[in-house]
Amino acid sequence: MAHEIDIHDGSVRLNGGPLLSRDARVQQLRAMGLSINQVFEMQTGWRFLTSGPYTLLGKSANLALAFFNDELKRVHFAMSDSGATTPDQIRHLHDTLLLTEFGAPQVQDSRKTMYVFPWGTIVSAFDPRGGQSEIVLTWQ
Repeated sequence: MAHEIDIHDGSVRLNGGPLLSRDARVQQLRAMGLSINQVFEMQTGWRFLTSGPYTLLGKSANLALAFFNDELKRVHFAMSDSGATTPDQIRHLHDTLLLTEFGAPQVQDSRKTMYVFPWGTIVSAFDPRGGQSEIVLTWQ
C-alpha cells in the first residue's frame, strides 16, 4: 500500500491534488492544481494558505500550509468527516490514524503524540489557545 505521507522525506501526496514537499513554492503548487481557499499574510515572512478538503490518511482533511519566505515549511491538517465533535475526540482520531500509519510514536504524553524523522516531525496535539486539535507536519 502506498503511503500518502512519505516517511523518507515527509512529502505528502494529496488525493486529487499536488505533492506537498519541503520548500515547495506557492506558484509550483498552484501549477500542480492546488486550490487555495484563503490566504493569511502574517507580515513576518510567514504566509498561511488554506486548502481542501482532500482525502488524507483515509479521511477528509482541511489543510493550512505554512510558508516562510515563499517556501513550504509546515502542513497543518484536521480531519473534517470523522464524526468526532470535541477536540479530545478529534485528537484521539488523529492519534489513531497516525498509529495505524506509522506505528508507535517516539513521544506520547497528555499534550501530544510525536513522530520524529530525520527530515522533521509529525505531531498530533490539542492547541489550547485555538481550542482545536490538529496534526502538524514540520520539515526541519
